Amino acid sequence: GLGGSRHLISIQGGFRVLGFRGSGVRVLGSWVPVPRFRSSGGLGGRIILPMSIGSTSDLEGLRRTGRVVAETLAAMRAAVRIGMTTAELDGVAAETFARAGARSAPKMTYGFPGTTCISVNDEIVHGIPGPRRLRSGDVVKIDVTAELGGYVADAATTILLPPVEAAVRALQ
Repeated sequence: GLGGSRHLISIQGGFRVLGFRGSGVRVLGSWVPVPRFRSSGGLGGRIILPMSIGSTSDLEGLRRTGRVVAETLAAMRAAVRIGMTTAELDGVAAETFARAGARSAPKMTYGFPGTTCISVNDEIVHGIPGPRRLRSGDVVKIDVTAELGGYVADAATTILLPPVEAAVRALQ
């Protein structure tokens, strides 16, 4: 069934946070401002909060978008190498999104400068990809949020670049 308390995001003429609240569509909020990285945010810096999934086509849209996110994480995991920059790793995501017809939700919504968020070592999540070169022993956190066909899915992973100290490995 569609019961539960999960929250998902859908874009259909605006940003909508979806919440499972039984069956049917229920709008639980209204337009609210959201922070932007620059003034030209893709959705004008407004989101509508939230509504429930109302059909099996909504679920299928979320599944398709989730598959793009999973494929992107797998491609980035396979591509990550010592010596590459976080911008180069982000480029792998941009290519995967382009092949799937997906878009970066953070870029659309906030004008985020990368396709994905990449943080290294002690950096907090949602790092901006750039010229930083990855080194052995680095802990690389990747957060992928894609929009496809009006639906948004998000997932993250952590990659340890060998050799990794035992104490760091224990954190995984």
